[in-house]
Amino acid sequence: MNNQQLYISKALERAYTYKTLSIIFSPTNLNDNLKNLTDAIRESLGDLDGALRELVEAVNNVCKAGKARLLEELFGEMKKFEPLERKLVPGVAIGPTLADIAGFYAAFGMQLAKDIPMDHLAVEMEFMAHLALREAYAVLQGNEDMFETVVDAQRKFLRDHLSRTAAYIRALNNVNVSEFDKLSNLCMSFMSEELKRFEIPEIASELRMEASPEDEVRCPFS
Repeated sequence: MNNQQLYISKALERAYTYKTLSIIFSPTNLNDNLKNLTDAIRESLGDLDGALRELVEAVNNVCKAGKARLLEELFGEMKKFEPLERKLVPGVAIGPTLADIAGFYAAFGMQLAKDIPMDHLAVEMEFMAHLALREAYAVLQGNEDMFETVVDAQRKFLRDHLSRTAAYIRALNNVNVSEFDKLSNLCMSFMSEELKRFEIPEIASELRMEASPEDEVRCPFS
């Protein structure tokens, strides 16, 4: 495998890792979504290996242990956590935050499902997967301008949005379920590597809860 092939393979691994994280935090039909995603990964990359394989196995263990329903009860609309970025920013910043997210999606042709908000953690993870796929394509085509544009977009979106919303991953540690603890550790390990890759500060070490019946999450940077 030459350097170009190796780079493309790594970019695809990052894309599929983000896609795996996306289905974790939008866990409706988790088992079916995992099967479809695993089939796509094997078709694109061959046998799963390394950290991506470990993450997929951890999600599969959640399904085998019958904990997918509990995951859906934790992360979902009107559930304990609805992982929306708008809940992590001051009220006056919500409009500009959503406008900036919409601008990213429009610039890179990201099509949104109507039933999930644009600032949902799962959607932001899917957008990063979308950019990683474009990065791989740019390398394959030898298009340096496209490559620089896509990498810069990843850096800015991760810095300005996903590095904040990813604080919701910590909620997996709040329910004392071993399968969820494993997922949290793997998710945070991947996100830490991504932040280091773009020289962005680490994600907040804990979630701070609002003193309200909704148990909303305070912005970790406020």
